[in-house]
Amino acid sequence: MSKLPNRDVSVSRPEKEPLLGTMAAIAWVVLSLLTVVTVVKALTVPLNHDVGWFLHVSQSMLNGEVLYRDVVEINLPMTAYLNYIPVLISNSAGLPIAAASTLWLLGLLFGVTTWALVLGHRPGAPGGDLPMIGATILLGAGLIPGGDFGQREHLMFILIVPYLLVLWRRGSNHDVSSRSAIPAGLVAGIGVALKPHFILILFGVEMVGWMG
Repeated sequence: MSKLPNRDVSVSRPEKEPLLGTMAAIAWVVLSLLTVVTVVKALTVPLNHDVGWFLHVSQSMLNGEVLYRDVVEINLPMTAYLNYIPVLISNSAGLPIAAASTLWLLGLLFGVTTWALVLGHRPGAPGGDLPMIGATILLGAGLIPGGDFGQREHLMFILIVPYLLVLWRRGSNHDVSSRSAIPAGLVAGIGVALKPHFILILFGVEMVGWMG
């Protein structure tokens, strides 16, 4: 019995390119939709009580009161320092403090997402990689938090994203310059300083990277 000739069923690179282009376009559309949904959800979620308290603490400190003496608080001061930003926006622009806080958080989220897209760029990588990185960040830090939008855990997650991208690139054997790695580490340090035990998260990530 004669054997059937072997046929190469693999898809050649020129045939793959239209498919990859279509997938990349879909990924960018998904990222755009997530951006819109994130903004709408953030603008409609009521201000979290913890976020409101820290805004009050920051406003009191800007009014001259001293943390831990005039303002009763047991948490680390970094959250109060970060909330100087929305309080100053509110005071200077005449916005309600809740609106200023939401705008500040959205600006931080989209700023970090853009930074992550820059860090995640790899020459020659599929075109859908970047929008999927952005979509993952917006899903995890924009939609999932829900009523906890602006909580310290939420802020920490946003602030360590560039650091995680740096580790991912280095783990993928891609060079990362000190100009990219040092700011990412400093920003992650701010996130860790929000709660003492947050340092365990970065320690665990470093251990996983070291063991891998």
